[in-house]
Amino acid sequence: MALGPEERLGRYGEAFVTAIAESAGLTVLSKRPADFYLVDLEIGHPGPRGRMRTPILNVQVKCTQNAVVTDNLVQYKIKARYYNDYVRPCHEFGNPIFVVVVVAPKEFENWADVSRDRLVLREAAYWTCLHGEKPSSSSGDSKVRVTWQRDDEHLLDKKTLLAMFDHAERMRYSREGVFQV
Repeated sequence: MALGPEERLGRYGEAFVTAIAESAGLTVLSKRPADFYLVDLEIGHPGPRGRMRTPILNVQVKCTQNAVVTDNLVQYKIKARYYNDYVRPCHEFGNPIFVVVVVAPKEFENWADVSRDRLVLREAAYWTCLHGEKPSSSSGDSKVRVTWQRDDEHLLDKKTLLAMFDHAERMRYSREGVFQV
C-alpha cells in the first residue's frame, strides 16, 4: 500500500529539512507525536552558539504544492488554532518555534533526481517565526494567511538555518517575539 498524498507531502518536507540540517552539521531529533507539541522536528546545535550551550530549535514543517510564491513574497495558509499558538510569546515555550514551508513540485515524480554523484531535492523551503505577531480572531480549522519575504534570509539553506539559532537567541534575551497589546 502506497502512502497517501498528504502523508507523502509531510514526509518529503521533513526529509527536505533534515537533509539541509544534517549537511550543516546539526542534529535532527526524533519527530514528536502528531501535533501534540506544535512541532515536527527538533534541530540541535551540537555545542555552544552565542550564549547558549547546545541550543535547540523547534520546527513545524509544512509541505505543500499550493503555496503562493512570487518574486518577493511567500504566502501560506495555516489553521487558525495552530497560528494562534505560534504567535504566542516565545518565552511561553521551551524553545522558539519556527515554521518552515517546503514548496514541492506538483508532480511527485519531479521531487527528487538521483544519479551516481548527486541527489537533488526540488523545490525550496522558506522559514518564518511568528512569535509576537498579532493573534487572529479566527479559530479552529479556519485558515489564516501568513505572508513573509521571499529573500535570501528566509530561503532555508545551511547558512540561514544557522542564522535561525541567532534569531532564537535574540528573542530569548531581548524579549523580541513578545506581542505587546
